[in-house]
Amino acid sequence: LLKQQIDEYKPEKIIGRGFYGWTLKVTDKVPQPFAIKVVPIHRYPKEPLNENEVQAFAKCSHHRNLVRFWRPLKTHLNLLAKKVDVFCMVFDYIENAVPLREIFLKDDFRPTKVDVVNLLSGIASGLDRMHSKGLWHDDLHDDNVLIRKVEPDENLPERYEAKIIDFGSTKQQASGEPEHGERSDYEYL
Repeated sequence: LLKQQIDEYKPEKIIGRGFYGWTLKVTDKVPQPFAIKVVPIHRYPKEPLNENEVQAFAKCSHHRNLVRFWRPLKTHLNLLAKKVDVFCMVFDYIENAVPLREIFLKDDFRPTKVDVVNLLSGIASGLDRMHSKGLWHDDLHDDNVLIRKVEPDENLPERYEAKIIDFGSTKQQASGEPEHGERSDYEYL
């Protein structure tokens, strides 16, 4: 997987692996780093994100607590000596970010009450943006929330910033149908 070019992106390392596929750190021709989620199309329980969902997702991802979505692409890769059709989603790569699950294990992470409130507010704000566009994240857990330390020159009041990632399970909200499941947006909060 790391030896193959994916469209214009050159893989550098695998940064995550889940049921549906892999998330890679890649660089483009500049070279600017991006994250790309690569999913074999046959792994999707339904057709990959349709055009309306991609457009809604692109609109809602211009929010500071959601990783920025750049574009979808379909291509094929050679996996285990087979040509496999894959669906890819290209995102910003969040430099020096740590999953929320790992940050609590760090000895140097000493959040104040204000830090905790800011992180929770950031997660809620990102979800609010998605919900306002008619989307559920539908796979929230502590590995899908990245925390990065805010640098002093960024001129932000918080010490830490939450970024929601991994939108492979994102789905449209159905009118009159409440969200459900242990990884649902509201259950997570």
